[in-house]
Amino acid sequence: MSLKIKKSGRLFSHPEAVMRRHLEAGMSEIAAYGEKVIKQKTPKGHTRALVADIAGEWKKTASGLRSRWGTSLIYGKVVEEGRRPGRRPPPSEALEPWVRRILRVPR
Repeated sequence: MSLKIKKSGRLFSHPEAVMRRHLEAGMSEIAAYGEKVIKQKTPKGHTRALVADIAGEWKKTASGLRSRWGTSLIYGKVVEEGRRPGRRPPPSEALEPWVRRILRVPR
């Protein structure tokens, strides 16, 4: 992509600042839109905790502006990518409450 800017008038007395403001506003919109789409496609589960924890952000880096999305919940990666073959299954004490809640299995 290329962009040509002509300096004219007061608006372009500081073109770098004007462009930076617009780029930063655009990055905020991208982060918010990405967060919305990711939340729509995330499995809801029983508590919706994973969906509620997903957040997007943008920041300045040495190479430019970057957006990223994620969750602080430890099981988010497993929900997205699955468990690797041969890895230990989750502990039964973590699964039992889930089975009772989701499958309505009495104690």
